[in-house]
Amino acid sequence: MTQRVLGIKNFWTSGTNIVDSSTAVASTQYAINGQLDPVISVLPGETQVWNVANIGNGAFMSLVVRPQGGGEALPLFVVAEDGNPLTEPQQVPRVTLGGGRRTSFLIQMPAGTPAGTVFELALLPYYDGFNQWPLGVVGVSDVIGTVVVGNTPGTPFIIPTGPNSLSPPTNLFTDLTNEPVAEERMITFYRRPVDGTIVPMFTINGQTYPNVPLIQPRLNTVEEWTLINPDKDVHPFHIHTSGFQTMSVNGVPLGVSGPGAVLTANMTGGTGATTETFVGGGLKDVVVIPAAINGVFGKVVIRIKFGFVGPAVYHCHTAAHEDLGMMGVFNVVPEDPTYAVGQNPGLVSTVRVFSGVTQQQISRFLPFGTGHTQGVTVAVGDVNGDGVYDFICGTGRTGNTRVRVVDGTKINDVNARGLSEPPRCSAISSRSAGANSAGLP
Repeated sequence: MTQRVLGIKNFWTSGTNIVDSSTAVASTQYAINGQLDPVISVLPGETQVWNVANIGNGAFMSLVVRPQGGGEALPLFVVAEDGNPLTEPQQVPRVTLGGGRRTSFLIQMPAGTPAGTVFELALLPYYDGFNQWPLGVVGVSDVIGTVVVGNTPGTPFIIPTGPNSLSPPTNLFTDLTNEPVAEERMITFYRRPVDGTIVPMFTINGQTYPNVPLIQPRLNTVEEWTLINPDKDVHPFHIHTSGFQTMSVNGVPLGVSGPGAVLTANMTGGTGATTETFVGGGLKDVVVIPAAINGVFGKVVIRIKFGFVGPAVYHCHTAAHEDLGMMGVFNVVPEDPTYAVGQNPGLVSTVRVFSGVTQQQISRFLPFGTGHTQGVTVAVGDVNGDGVYDFICGTGRTGNTRVRVVDGTKINDVNARGLSEPPRCSAISSRSAGANSAGLP
């Protein structure tokens, strides 16, 4: 089966020149893999996989494949989103790509289509609440590619249907609907005016990056995030390292199989109001949050199972919004995170370890032996990359000091020795990237 990769990018032109026009209301040109209106060949009866990506900086693209000169558009069958296969193909009338979105879909040319028949890969009008895409005029579409039917009949292919028709190992999706939720969070994306300026601030929960409050999920837990949009324009939410399952859009549940796995929502109000089709049954890393309509905020509920330890970002994928502050950081901590408390000088230098879940002490150890009474500072961080916090212990802040790193999986075996002991040095204060406690008396 033929597969194609189509990267679609919007840009502005002035005469024959490409220009940087941040004040333009919409782009005037679209290129596919760097080409204007390329020709794509399809055989009669052939099925192809098109892997399409929006690689522009802010455009919204609503794609259809329709006969040249008019007629009903071909059905499109989504099989993956953002690189994640669905559990079954989902038929949609159009594929909508907000900033950074990637969608894979099947296109099937009807058998018996005459050779030389021409179809258009076109962008339908999409109003994001601020810009009218693709050409800045309400109700006007744009042809960005030409599909030409060849002579030789293609090999017939029956598109699979039914639950789990795209099954493992093709698909590794696990439905999170009935998974226990460890934490529920509400995250609001809001354009905030700034007095005396024409450029607003784009905030998350009232703050701009890097001052957006840190989110700290636990490894292998499921969280439910409610994404809120009080603005008049849509926001494409994107998260790094972790795919998510879309649970509902504007209060309407999105299933994982059958008709309930396809949902159409109104994205904006007013002239040129736009609808968008959402599909379920798979993970994604970008979802567009509808705008507020008649005072009712747009809302998307997602669930995420966190499988990687460490920090990453989430943000609006409209580049101008992200650049003006609409980005936050989350830091995934171990499933049973720990924090540690050191000891002031005067007593045996003991480190006490507590569970971040139960707040109970789970261990204590003497990183420098029973004879050390000059105090100990401590920080925690995953030094050896095993997903468990380790303990970085320092003997003090004055004189010749030492540092020992203690393996978090072996704290109950530690007496006076740690994992490593660098050379003696002076004025050591123990720290680690991602540390969540340091030198508490």
